[in-house]
Amino acid sequence: MLTAQQPHARDLAFTVVGYFPSGEPFSDTVVASQPQEAQTRVTAGLRYAEEGGELEVSCVIDDATGQVVDQAPLDPLMSESMALDSLVLQLRGALPGPAQVSGLDGFTVAEIGKLTAYLELFELVLSDAPFALDGITVGAEGYADEDLTMRFIDSMGVEHEIIPAEALATLAATSLRLRFTPAAAQIEELAQRGRSAVSFAVLEGICDR
Repeated sequence: MLTAQQPHARDLAFTVVGYFPSGEPFSDTVVASQPQEAQTRVTAGLRYAEEGGELEVSCVIDDATGQVVDQAPLDPLMSESMALDSLVLQLRGALPGPAQVSGLDGFTVAEIGKLTAYLELFELVLSDAPFALDGITVGAEGYADEDLTMRFIDSMGVEHEIIPAEALATLAATSLRLRFTPAAAQIEELAQRGRSAVSFAVLEGICDR
C-alpha cells in the first residue's frame, strides 16, 4: 500500500561545508529535515546551477548547536541515470497496479493514475535512452511549454499530455513524500533547475522527430 509519510515535526538549519576541485572553499546554509537532505540539496543545487560545479563535502553542521552532525558525509552525487533508476525502482515497489488504486492513504485514484503514467514514461526512458539525462545542468532555454509537451499512452490505453520535467519533479516529490532518499532529492533538484533541458533530452531520447 502506498502511504504518505507524516509531515516532519520541524525542519532544521544545516550548514554544508566543502570545497570545489580547484580548492576553493564553499559553505551554504539550508533548511532540511535531516543532514543527508541538506547535503544532497546543496550538492545537487550546485551541479545543476547555470555555472555547474561539483562540491566535495567535508562536513555538515547543525546550526542550532554548532556541532558537526555528519562525520561521514554521503557519497558524491550519483549519475543522473543511476539516480533515475533508483527513483523508478522505489516508486515501482510502492505504486499499486492499475486495478488496485482504491483506498490508498493520502492519494486519490486520479493521482495514482497520473503517477503510474509518469512512472511508465520514465521506465521507457531508462529502456530506450538510459543515459539521456546524464550530464545535464541547464540549457534548452527559450522553449515554451507547448514545445516541450508530449503525448504518452499508458499501459491502460489512456492518453496523457506530459511535460517530462514536470512529470519527473512530481515523481521525485512523491518519493520524498513517502520517505527521504538521496536519489529523489537529487532528481527533484535536476527537474526543477534543468526544466527545459530535462524535457528536451527526454523528447530527443524517446520520441520520433
